[in-house]
Amino acid sequence: MGVSLRSCSVSALILVVSFLLLCPLNAGAATTLKLNLVFPPGSPADIAANQFAKGVEKRTNGEIVVQVFPSSQLGGVTATYQGMTMGSLDMTVLDASMAGEMKGHEEFFIGQLPYLFSSLAEADRIYNSEIFAPMYERLRQDKGIRTLAVAGYKQGRCVNTTKGPIFSPEDCKGIKIRVMPIPVCIRLFETWGFKPVPVNWSELYMAMKQGIVDGQDNGPDLTCPPKFYEAAGYYAITNHVYCAFAWLMSEKTWTKIPEKYHTVLKEEAKRAGDALTAASEEQWLDCVNTMLRAGVKVTIPDREAFREASKDLYKEFEGTMWEKGLVEKIRAMQPQASKLNISGF
Repeated sequence: MGVSLRSCSVSALILVVSFLLLCPLNAGAATTLKLNLVFPPGSPADIAANQFAKGVEKRTNGEIVVQVFPSSQLGGVTATYQGMTMGSLDMTVLDASMAGEMKGHEEFFIGQLPYLFSSLAEADRIYNSEIFAPMYERLRQDKGIRTLAVAGYKQGRCVNTTKGPIFSPEDCKGIKIRVMPIPVCIRLFETWGFKPVPVNWSELYMAMKQGIVDGQDNGPDLTCPPKFYEAAGYYAITNHVYCAFAWLMSEKTWTKIPEKYHTVLKEEAKRAGDALTAASEEQWLDCVNTMLRAGVKVTIPDREAFREASKDLYKEFEGTMWEKGLVEKIRAMQPQASKLNISGF
């Protein structure tokens, strides 16, 4: 006796429905998060972000997959913040002070003040203290950007010029320098005697070669890869600002992630921060050695002289950019704030 096509179709349908009832619709489906970086591949932040991705995927059994996009593939700093606010971008890892780029949160630029922290250890402790906690919460409530952790540090920013060597602020007078277009940064270098000149990052190498500017301020990690030292052969290790990295996530993304994995994300961000610090230290030494082999004149200037010259800079911004008295609170938290960490480099 033959079997009709209709009966076969019904039987097949029953089998499919039975299978779907036994297997949840989301079985094996992973949540993919996009993590945008403004830093290049191989940088400490990139190394740490990829470790974060591996740790999260492992601890969530593949339910959360993090894709890392280095070199601003998904946008620069401003676009990254906007994307997280809108929910079109999930995560980033940035210098915590750069949140000051967002209107209404200029208080984060306090992290750009020179010698605010006496050491990396003090920067770590204070960025994770009750001083900064309300700032992170305001960022979450106002912009929908959650701070998973502030973890990962690199050696301080330095001064790289075609003029030199530089040992004190007296050696800086009249030198044209490219700095970040942030009021605190511009005024800092003016206080030391420099003449800040706006130059796009992508044009900086040739700008120094052609004498449009005489230098730039960055740590070795952002001086060696683009080979700025080829154009500017003097490097003063001023360590005037320590960079703390904030692991940020869109609040819209956070609410979509199962609560059981919230702690995983925070813990992996902390662990990845440790990896970032380790990679920064290793690359810092490699970069300094690279510059020395290339004939760059590397100096350790009188940091106390630089700090003394800019010790009252904060007064120009307190009460407007950040609350009055905040700098004094941060300084009071550091018993050894009068002594800079000047051991070695």
